Amino acid sequence: MAISLFSTRGRRGRLPPTISVNCHLLNLFDESSTLPSSDFNCKFILITNSDTLWLVFGPLSTYRYHAQLVQRFCVINDIGYSWVKKHDLLEILDDDIEIKGGGVINFDDKKQILEFNGYSTAYGKYDRSLLKEFIENSTPIKGLKV
Repeated sequence: MAISLFSTRGRRGRLPPTISVNCHLLNLFDESSTLPSSDFNCKFILITNSDTLWLVFGPLSTYRYHAQLVQRFCVINDIGYSWVKKHDLLEILDDDIEIKGGGVINFDDKKQILEFNGYSTAYGKYDRSLLKEFIENSTPIKGLKV
């Protein structure tokens, strides 16, 4: 897993390590909570609130910017948002929800390997500890090499 230190624009709060969070996968290839069944490359974003961690990802061909992933997440979950700089930067209008960075996922179905790397220009590098927590607690990802 290619991971570096967490950085983001905006608030830098983290979930306390003692809190157990609900982990949800949002696959914007087909708006499901499962991984695609073949090789894929996509953008992803980590989003949190006080008790939930979402890994939202979608195809590069549809989601050229990480902010577009955030917008789709907001639309699906009926959460208010505002474009700061369309299509580059979107602000969520719920103070309890935070964007914890993003990057790129590469999945090799034959080898069953997920690779996380890169960063989001708008939201920064993904939070390594949150991604690790998601991987350890998410049923769709358990059993894969990361």
